Amino acid sequence: MRLGQLPSRACSGRQGAAGEDDGVLFLAMRYVEGSDLRRVLQAEGRLEPRRALALCAQVADALDAAHDGGLVHGDVKPSNVLVASGRRGEHCYLADFGLTQEVAGPGPTASSR
Repeated sequence: MRLGQLPSRACSGRQGAAGEDDGVLFLAMRYVEGSDLRRVLQAEGRLEPRRALALCAQVADALDAAHDGGLVHGDVKPSNVLVASGRRGEHCYLADFGLTQEVAGPGPTASSR
């Protein structure tokens, strides 16, 4: 699976373009209005447990979608979790798939067996 095939609900890299222009490779991703989780934590400190669990569940869903497609993110950290606020509350998007590796197929990795 390619990054562009991941569900847009989970990953910021889903909608965008990639290519080459005059010998320079590029990757353009959707704009997510909001902040990253690192800045949210710096500004607000410890999150309420219910909110923290909701955000973690969304990150887990994004990782699950990537893993189902045979991709391993490789750099999950608060600054790579984009948090957008909308009419239905907060929504997380996993970003920065620069260290992503493709595994042979969906399922457990060798280290988790």
